[in-house]
Amino acid sequence: MTRPEFIALIGQDVVVDYPFFKEVQHWSMKNFSYDPDTDTITHNRLPVNVEVMIPRMSNPHQGKATHG
Repeated sequence: MTRPEFIALIGQDVVVDYPFFKEVQHWSMKNFSYDPDTDTITHNRLPVNVEVMIPRMSNPHQGKATHG
C-alpha cells in the first residue's frame, strides 16, 4: 500500500491486513490519525512506527480488527 492510499483510508470503518511473522493481523483504520500540518500518521493507542508498516499493509476490507 502506498502512503497516500493509507492516508485516504484513515478514520474509515475498514481494516487492513498486516503480515507479522507467520500470522496476518487486521488493523482498524479508525485507530489511526493524520495531521496534515506536520504530515504525521499516528496510532491512537500504540507507539508504532506506522511509516515502516504502510508498505506491507494491504487488502482494505470490512471486518473485525485483531490488532490496533
